[in-house]
Order: sequence, then structure tokens, then C-alpha cells
Amino acid sequence: MTTETVRYRTFDPLKEEPTPIFRLFELVYGDSAAIRNRWEWEFLQNPRSREIRMLTAESDGELVAMTVRMPFVLRTDRGDEPAYFATNSMTAPHWRGKGVIRRLYDMAAEDGALHFSKGTAPAMYRQLLGMGYREIVPNTYMTCLLSPLRWVAAKAGCSWRQSEPRQPAVFADFADFAPVEHFEAPFNAPACFGTLPGPVRDVSYLAWRYHQIPHRRYQLFCRLLDGRMISFLVLRIEGMTARIVDISWDGSRQDEPARTLRFAKCFARTAGAVKLILWGTSEKLRSAASRAMFLKRAETPHFSYRPGTSGAGTPTWPGIHFVHGDGDVEYL
Repeated sequence: MTTETVRYRTFDPLKEEPTPIFRLFELVYGDSAAIRNRWEWEFLQNPRSREIRMLTAESDGELVAMTVRMPFVLRTDRGDEPAYFATNSMTAPHWRGKGVIRRLYDMAAEDGALHFSKGTAPAMYRQLLGMGYREIVPNTYMTCLLSPLRWVAAKAGCSWRQSEPRQPAVFADFADFAPVEHFEAPFNAPACFGTLPGPVRDVSYLAWRYHQIPHRRYQLFCRLLDGRMISFLVLRIEGMTARIVDISWDGSRQDEPARTLRFAKCFARTAGAVKLILWGTSEKLRSAASRAMFLKRAETPHFSYRPGTSGAGTPTWPGIHFVHGDGDVEYL
């Protein structure tokens, strides 16, 4: 078997049956239930579904590798530019090490845009570096212990009665926070999505990403002052672990993102979480998290990028705001 027998092409999820994709998932993961459950949401209901690029490699009529590029707009100090997250990349076991996935990544990069990868396994990360990808730092996780005693008890195998989550309205110190039930006003003109460099997200994207998703459940909040949205927060709580999936704020506010981080800790603790995990690249966010008792961990999702060919130079990454929810790692 050689790579000369491989046919590379673009697969159109809007027009083609996904059966070959499901079969490849079964070869790679032993099961295709996860991709079947999220297929319609991920590829057909996405607000930018027509711009999704799904690149595949076939041999003898069978799919042997694939990679997907999810489009977004990246806002930096040099303006807005098209970019993509690499997602759903995989190669059938008997085709690994033959250069197939590298060819797919090279095809994807022919558009000249910036390409990003997150949640990469160590072996694949080494391949990406060989393909011209570059590391983005800082890119490690940060963790805050919400209840050290409960954490020690859990480590020792002791049980602890978990309290029921309380509505944020009961927090007297956080009366300016409210649950997000509908992406209507004040999301029509939210200041916290227009002032931070990073992926640009509009209302349709947020509704798709956090409300319409079929296999994840999130806690969504916003901070309001005089009817104006100051910050936006997405939490996922599973057992004793809570994650800050998304956080954004009005960049002109001196008390942000510190106040929203304090609220996140308070709500997660009341919901029974023992630790709160944060991943983000923004220097301002990480500095505020350090002051809020978040500790840096060695673990990293290996966030990296492949430079575009526009000649515009490289953004200053510590000033760019990426979060855990960006890319596909959070919802796989």
C-alpha cells in the first residue's frame, strides 16, 4: 500500500451522506456514536456551515483519513482576518505513518489563512511542528481549588454530601449576574464581544454553540449594569469538577475579568464543585486568574498555529483571547 493509491478531495457534508465518515470513526475509535449524535448540529446547523471545509483521503473507495477546518474571524490589532480551527483530524490505523494526514494539512493551508490546532496528542503535535505549525504561549491550564478540605477528602476516598446549585439571584454579592436563557437583548449589541482581540462570535454562533448543542449542558451567565452587558460566562459542571468554557468582558472595565472570575468560583462552589479549571491565552485573563488563586499547571492542550501567507506578520499572542470552548476539544 502506498500513498500514490490515495485520492484527496473535499467532502461536502451538506450534500453527501456521512456514512463514510462514520465508518472512519469506527476504525479509529471503535465506535461512531459520538459523531452520529453531533453530526447534524456540528456540520449542518452551524451558522457558517457553507464555509466548513472537510478534507478527506480515500483508497479503494474507503475513507482512510480526514481533517476539518471550522471557519472564524480573528480580530487582532492589525484588523480582522479569516482563520480556521483544525478539528476532527484522524487517520485509519493501517494508514498511519504514510504522510496522508500531512498531505491533508498542506491542502488545508493552501488558502493562505491562519490555521489553529488545539487538543493535539503529543505524537500529532510533533508532526504539526514538522509541518510548520508554531507553539502559542501561554497555553497551560489553570486550576483553583474551591474546597481544599473536600478535595483532600475525595483524594482519600471519603464521600461528601453534594449541595444543590442555587440560582445566582441568591448571591447577595452578585446581584448584577443573571442566567442567560435567550440570546436576545442585551446580546443585540454586547460590548464584551467587540473590544477583545480574538475570535469574533456573534449571537447566532453563541446560540448554536451553547444552547443548541445536543450532548453538552452548560450554565450561562451575563453581568448586567443598567441594562448593558458587561461580561459573559459559560460554565460546565460535571461532578466535583467545573470548567470555565467561555468568558468574555468589556475591555474598558477595570474590574473585569476579576469580578466574573469571582462569580464563577462562587457559583461553582455552591454547585458542589471542588475545583475550577480555566484555559485561556489572554495575559490579562491569566493575570486576573492568578490573583484569584488559580494555579498554573503543566498540562497543556498544545495550542499552535500555522502562519498564513498574507505577509501581515504574526499577532502578539499573549494579547489574543482564546478560551477552552474554541475549537472542538470541549464538545468532542
